[in-house]
Amino acid sequence: MLFLAQVSNPPIIRITQTPPPDPPKWHEKSGFANGIVFCIGLVGLGCAMTSKIVLAHIFFFLAWPCGSWSLWVMCDGISQRRKKLAWVLTTIMLGVGIAGIDFYATHK
Repeated sequence: MLFLAQVSNPPIIRITQTPPPDPPKWHEKSGFANGIVFCIGLVGLGCAMTSKIVLAHIFFFLAWPCGSWSLWVMCDGISQRRKKLAWVLTTIMLGVGIAGIDFYATHK
């Protein structure tokens, strides 16, 4: 009987190796994902609120800085002089895109 107890309940062996560290959480370290999520969410709210025109314009207006912030984080790997130029150009394109979506959503 003792033999069966040892087979069914083997002794616990401690592992002396430490487990591998957790991978970095990219959503906590990068502002890019947060800004894009807020921008897409606010654009979605603006498109959904087309019956309340002023509120829709406010959501679209608030989406632009969130997207601009994420574009600033995205352009971080570029050299300092080109970073500003790349950020300005992508921010202008984002603003034109959001304004186009705003116009299309509110003037159907």
